[in-house]
Formats: sequence, C-alpha cells, structure tokens
Amino acid sequence: EYAYRLRISLPRPDFALRVVPSRINARARQFVPFTVFALRKDGFSGEIALSLKGTPGDFSLFGGTLPAGSDQIRVTLLVPPVLPDERIRLGVEGRAVVAGQQVVRTAVPADDMMQATNDLIR
Repeated sequence: EYAYRLRISLPRPDFALRVVPSRINARARQFVPFTVFALRKDGFSGEIALSLKGTPGDFSLFGGTLPAGSDQIRVTLLVPPVLPDERIRLGVEGRAVVAGQQVVRTAVPADDMMQATNDLIR
C-alpha cells in the first residue's frame, strides 16, 4: 500500500519557495504582510534574496532577504496609490548562490493548513 523511494547520490543543494497566503486582497496604498517559506534541500543553508516578479506599477517589497539558515521570513508588500481595474497576478522569486552557481526559483502560492487528528482516549 505504501511506496518508499531511496535516492543514493552526492548531495544536490537547492531550495524551493512557498508564499503564504496564496491570495491577497489589498487596496491602494496598503501595506500587506505575508510569509515566504524556504524548503532547503541537501544542506543548502545560504541567504536567499527575494524580489517581486512580473509586477505592474510601483509595487514594493520590504524585508526581502531570507537570512542564511532561516526557513521563513515575514515580508511586507506596499501596494501603489493607483491600481489597474483588472486583477493582478504578483509573483515572488528567490535568488541564491548554490554550489557556486546563481539559482533563481519562483515561489509557489500555498496556504497554512492544519490536519485534524483522531486521537483515541483510553
């Protein structure tokens, strides 16, 4: 019923990013906090520089550096004074030096979820 995977290889340091919450509703000139999580792989512990990707207008990101060894950071988005009429799709990307190479990863939207457990009381 269960599958197990075993990988035997040299370490391949890398990272992936998640942005929580997955959707933001904001008004003009509003500061909106959100969290960026780093899923570090195979011993990668370097600093990750965060930036907005594909944003129209004057959106700004504050606190956009995930310190070395840290798995999450709270950042703030500043919404510009004038917004377009249509919905905007903002993206976040992270840049880091991994094994001597510049690596860019796009953050995936996610939501915090809690799974309830069915603990038996004896």
